[in-house]
Amino acid sequence: MATEAKNTLRPVISDINFSHIARSMGKSPSWLYHKLDNRDGTGGFVDFSSEELIQLSEVLKDLACRLNTAADELTFTAGQLVTAKAV
Repeated sequence: MATEAKNTLRPVISDINFSHIARSMGKSPSWLYHKLDNRDGTGGFVDFSSEELIQLSEVLKDLACRLNTAADELTFTAGQLVTAKAV
């Protein structure tokens, strides 16, 4: 599952602050990095539990929602500026 999770996140992995994501989950950044690499921090193999994957998914959905809201507000503000310049 961890390899699948990392592959799923690959297109955006460089755009995400995983330290913030981990803290949003109540975990340390190293915990998340190890989980994404199938490691437990002592060299053993470990995987995400179903609950952890759901929690990671919810944190990412929250981030996506906040990004969409911010983008929408920028578009609205830009529209107001264009309208004001035209007047």
